[in-house]
Amino acid sequence: MFGRPVPLLLAVAAWMFPAFLAAQAPPNIDDLYDRPTLAPEDRERIGQWVASRLETMKVAAQEGNTERLSGTLREVLARIGRASAAFTEELAGQVSTQSIPLITGANPVLSRKLAELNGGLDHPRTAEGLLAALQSADVLTRYYAAAGLRRLATRLDLVSVKVLNQLEQSVRNEPHRLVRQRMLEAMLLPNRAEESLATVARALLSSLDRLAQAPGAELSAESAFMLRLAEPAAGVRNASQRTRVDLVKSLAAVLSAAVSRDAAGRDQGSDRTEIERLLVNTEAVLRLAVREEIGGTPPDVSGLMMSGGPDVAAGMRAELAKWVGDQNSKGLLNSPPWNVPVGGTPQP
Repeated sequence: MFGRPVPLLLAVAAWMFPAFLAAQAPPNIDDLYDRPTLAPEDRERIGQWVASRLETMKVAAQEGNTERLSGTLREVLARIGRASAAFTEELAGQVSTQSIPLITGANPVLSRKLAELNGGLDHPRTAEGLLAALQSADVLTRYYAAAGLRRLATRLDLVSVKVLNQLEQSVRNEPHRLVRQRMLEAMLLPNRAEESLATVARALLSSLDRLAQAPGAELSAESAFMLRLAEPAAGVRNASQRTRVDLVKSLAAVLSAAVSRDAAGRDQGSDRTEIERLLVNTEAVLRLAVREEIGGTPPDVSGLMMSGGPDVAAGMRAELAKWVGDQNSKGLLNSPPWNVPVGGTPQP
């Protein structure tokens, strides 16, 4: 008579256990905020506090309690406002490490909030958590991850190679243009300009199929990114010649694709506007990359395009040929050190 309820009680207890953990008061960490150094037991206490807060977020997401989910996120972020560097670093590292299994889980509401939390901490120790979020199936999670990595661009020295490699892999297959734009922008690490620009060069080459076939409006990520690439902080002008050679080959391929689409007149309306913006912005970066070597007045596809007229398409192709050559003659970039393939597009 007394034995039967035990399985039921165990089942109820198992069901209630996560909520019980979340409901428990987390350890008090207020006395740790301003400590310049942390002892092992201090770090353990911070880890326990983070575990409690993440469990609360997990349960809130399962229950659909968005108010509690967002409130807990804000509670964690509020802990770094007046904390020492040691406390902030430990908190950020604990959040990153402990959130990875939850980010890669099946709950998109939780994964995007955790990506937002890692990004909101704005600390290099969250890079691993953001990289995990970058691989999520949820588009908002990927957006928060890319935006967070972009904000950390000047502080990722220790993990810069890993971040760049992951961004390069992710951007190749990213379908959403806003997420893709943030991924591209996150590649620009000012303290690692050479590696950054080499990664950008590979990423642009991998996007040639998209540039040739996607609706023009979908290419706003690439056209907006070219503006960032032209800024002094991107380091194009001061990069080594070896790095600029790789970048020039990629820019020439993008410019050729944009000219081909615009001159063919396949795109109309907003699509055509975005193609033209991509063309203008790409050529501006290309001039910046080769200015020291070519001398004189460089070709100006953009200017010819804007001049209009009945023969503008033929004129654009002719002006492009001054850059990349055609079947009749070589262009400025077909010779060393650039060695761009005739026509601008590398063969498979």
